[in-house]
Amino acid sequence: MRRVASQVWVESKFPSGEIGVIADDEEVMLVDTPLLVDDIKQWLTEVESIGAVHYVVLVDSHPDRVLGTRALDLPRIAHDLTLETIREWPDTFKGSAHPIGAESDRLKRVTGVQSAMPEITFNQELILRLGTKDIRFLHRSGPRPGSLWVLEDTTSVAFVGDAVTVDAPPYIGTSDLSLWLDALDDLRKLERDGYKIVCAHGGLVSRDEINNMARFIRKVETRLKKLAKVDDRDAAAMDYAAELIEDFQVVGQSRELGIFRLQTGLIDLYELLQD
Repeated sequence: MRRVASQVWVESKFPSGEIGVIADDEEVMLVDTPLLVDDIKQWLTEVESIGAVHYVVLVDSHPDRVLGTRALDLPRIAHDLTLETIREWPDTFKGSAHPIGAESDRLKRVTGVQSAMPEITFNQELILRLGTKDIRFLHRSGPRPGSLWVLEDTTSVAFVGDAVTVDAPPYIGTSDLSLWLDALDDLRKLERDGYKIVCAHGGLVSRDEINNMARFIRKVETRLKKLAKVDDRDAAAMDYAAELIEDFQVVGQSRELGIFRLQTGLIDLYELLQD
């Protein structure tokens, strides 16, 4: 793990994305978890050297973030809409049922999904005491309906999930692009106020990277309008995905997976908007 502020750490070695640790008075909060149980055990060995783990946060309902929490006997914190989404999932998860370009697509069969259900939820804002610190949770929809940010105001650190991504494109199939742009406006204000912004795919991000994300979202809006005018939407979405991937620092096999994620997201979001 690398320290980003006093008693705040980030871990980037797991394929499901950046995960965080906030601590105070030997009490610890996890911000997301690895996807695989063996990885969780390895990570907890490091984290428990800091203190006793009291909570785990789900920054949204992405299966890469949710499924690993089945292995933890901890209160889960999430937004109300994340709880609603997980409630709709079957208790057995199969990554091949509807692949979205996620790490969890590789899982053939995962049982006990309902054991990942959040116990602590909120609507707009939640403040929770950790040691002597007040940790703030803000609902900031956009990437997913229940997306939230975790703010550690003592050291000015914000964990923002997929609000910004740098080294991989996000899955956009359940996004609200207008609300996402609004959230990025709020993120610019945090950055201007001196907060360190930690995203789930790329770690610490700058104002330029926040602006790049806004440009990407506007490009997606344009591509969705074009999808409405073509006959072969799968082929068109593939072409658009190959263009959009250039906005991210991704190479090799990760690039192919990213293009698939963008193609699937474009089609899924187009169909969602038609309902």
